[in-house]
Amino acid sequence: MKSISSETLSTKIISPYNAKRDLNDILRLELEIFNDPMSRNLIDYLVSKYGIDYFYVVDISGNHQLNGYILAGIDTSNSLYIFSLAVEENYEKQSWGSKLLDYIITKAKVNRLTHISLHVEIKNYSAQILYQKFGFTENLLVKNYYGPGKDGFSMELQL
Repeated sequence: MKSISSETLSTKIISPYNAKRDLNDILRLELEIFNDPMSRNLIDYLVSKYGIDYFYVVDISGNHQLNGYILAGIDTSNSLYIFSLAVEENYEKQSWGSKLLDYIITKAKVNRLTHISLHVEIKNYSAQILYQKFGFTENLLVKNYYGPGKDGFSMELQL
C-alpha cells in the first residue's frame, strides 16, 4: 500500500503520533476543548486496538508543542472511523481542522478505503459545518451518545 508522510505538506508540520512526545498534549487539548474528554486509558486502548497509522498531530506554532491532532482508525477493512479532531483555540479559525481532515481523507483514499465515519455532538455546529464542507452527511441521530441528554450525529463520507 502506498502511504503519505509528513513530507507531503510543504510546511512539514503534520507528523505521525508519538506517544512519548504527544500523549500529554492530546490529553491537555481534550480537557480544554471537549466536555467529554478522552482519558489516557481510552487513548491507550485505541492505540492497542487500531494502531497509530491514522493518528496525526500538528505543531502549528513551530515550538515543538502539539497544537492540534486527528485520531482515526480502520474499523473494518475499508472503513476509517475518526475518534477525535481538535485544534487549539488560538488556531481554530486558521483552517487547521480542515488541513488535518484533508490530510486524513487523502491518506484514506491513497490506501483505498471506501468511507470515513465519525460522531459529532449535536450542538457542535462548527464541527458539523467543517465535516459538511468535506462532503460528510448526517445519517443518524444517536441519543445520549455523549452522555445523558447529549445527543450526537453519526456522519459519513463516501470516498
